[in-house]
Amino acid sequence: MMKKGCIWVMAVILAVGCADRSYGGMEDEEIFDDMTEPIPVKIHIGAAETIVPKGSGVIGDVTEWKGEKFYVYAFGNDMLATYDVTSKTDGSRCLIDGSKDVPGTLAGKQAYMMETSNVVAWSGPDERVYYPFGSESGIVYDFFAYYLDDIQVQEMDITRLQEKIMIRVEIDGSQDLMSSKARVLADQLAGFDDEQERLYMENYCYSYYAARKGIDPVFVFKHHLTKLDFMVTPAYNANGKRTVTVDRIEVKSKYRAQFTVADRGSSDNLGLLFDDDDYARLALKDVGPDGQMLDGLEEGRYAITTLDASQDRGTPISVGTSLLLAPDEEYTGYAYLTETYPDGTVHEYPEPLELVLRNPGGFLPGNGYTVNISVYGATRVEVNIMLKPWNDGGKIEVDDEDAFGNY
Repeated sequence: MMKKGCIWVMAVILAVGCADRSYGGMEDEEIFDDMTEPIPVKIHIGAAETIVPKGSGVIGDVTEWKGEKFYVYAFGNDMLATYDVTSKTDGSRCLIDGSKDVPGTLAGKQAYMMETSNVVAWSGPDERVYYPFGSESGIVYDFFAYYLDDIQVQEMDITRLQEKIMIRVEIDGSQDLMSSKARVLADQLAGFDDEQERLYMENYCYSYYAARKGIDPVFVFKHHLTKLDFMVTPAYNANGKRTVTVDRIEVKSKYRAQFTVADRGSSDNLGLLFDDDDYARLALKDVGPDGQMLDGLEEGRYAITTLDASQDRGTPISVGTSLLLAPDEEYTGYAYLTETYPDGTVHEYPEPLELVLRNPGGFLPGNGYTVNISVYGATRVEVNIMLKPWNDGGKIEVDDEDAFGNY
């Protein structure tokens, strides 16, 4: 009786156009006797609910995600998969996007991580999403998610093609951009002792069947920008002490890009492709007393006094939040400094000091670097750069407004 049921299920799977994900021994599975119970799609960030969050080397403490908004797509992964169809028009081929919540939108479905766990909660009127069941219970889906921080995106900025989805974005140096394709974690499969069953579960993710076995999509996000953190350190000035104030720091960076957030091929295709000839000087910023991002550094906040003894060692201080830039081989930076002499005379320099920022191997996406600026005076500085682990998710405060506007 079970063999006949399994043969019928395989026929259904082929009829709905899914790829053949089966393996020998499938008839031993006992889940196929009932496919009529609706199962909601349950998604996690960082790790499955039963796994202690421990970071992935790129994103770190998943508790930093509490309440943050991101967007989700899910498409059938068979040979007929097409990413230009919406869930509103074809809920089998496109399981998840934003079109049921906002008619006509090409964006993903908005979601956020719950306050009490790393389980995702859906925004919008369509607060629950279910896997197809019955005759469509064999459809397997690929899940994608992306994070735009507070970047404002219009519908005209989103392009959905058969094989991928791209979003036109512009960065300002304070926004993090991340994406993920859900993948099965080894810890999720550890409970399946039978090797054939583990292989079957891995190949059938993500689907109605996998969900019944407790295997849910997990998003481990990847940073696509380069993070620079700045320190200033007072250095020895042979002409005596000077008080130097760092008024502004800028770095020249590419800033316009196509953000591929879903791709039918390799997950390596996800990420940013920047316009080669478009550069802007992006400013290092502070967070103001009201929690809002300022346009630059807080006035008068970063004043240091140079050393009057060569054997002394200055104490570095952190400047601003972080600069999130397009990855590049090297950068040109600009430091605007004001110098105050012991007699109180203030010298303002309208032209900034130019800083050449170089690092062996360049500045890579998902990597963080500390830029230490040794200050001898307002007309002389030296720069040293050190690789710094980026494990905190690049946490930046975001607005309460939706990232998508003007539908």
